[in-house]
Amino acid sequence: MTSDFCAIERLVYQYAAYLDAGDFDALGQLLDSASLTYLPLGKTMQGGVAIASHYDRTVIVYPDTGTPCTSHQVSNLMVDVDGNKATSSALFTAWQCFSDAPSIMLAMGRYSDRFTRVEGVWQFSERLVLPQYFGDLSRHLRPQDEWQKKA
Repeated sequence: MTSDFCAIERLVYQYAAYLDAGDFDALGQLLDSASLTYLPLGKTMQGGVAIASHYDRTVIVYPDTGTPCTSHQVSNLMVDVDGNKATSSALFTAWQCFSDAPSIMLAMGRYSDRFTRVEGVWQFSERLVLPQYFGDLSRHLRPQDEWQKKA
């Protein structure tokens, strides 16, 4: 594997790790120079502050764990590098696990990403989140009326 592939692979997996940790500030820093489009919402957020704020407003973080109690599996990563630009696609499955209930599948879908190498360092320039299947999101996402209250 090339070092370019490994650097991009790490970015893709780091996104999932920050989500699962409930560390939305770090997630925002990871996407600081990027746009994020979550297709079901039809909304594009630009830059780390807007992206971190979106996750903070919408995702439920549980006080006993400090996390959303999720586990994102990312697979089938394909990366294409062309000079200082790159693209990737990957599949994801997001699970939610609590001690009082069986694990449930929250969503399955695909990530479609663009990257730019700036001063030798790869960074996200665009992330499209394209869910294809949904499970029960009631213990994962706040109701939309709560989003406005927290804004």
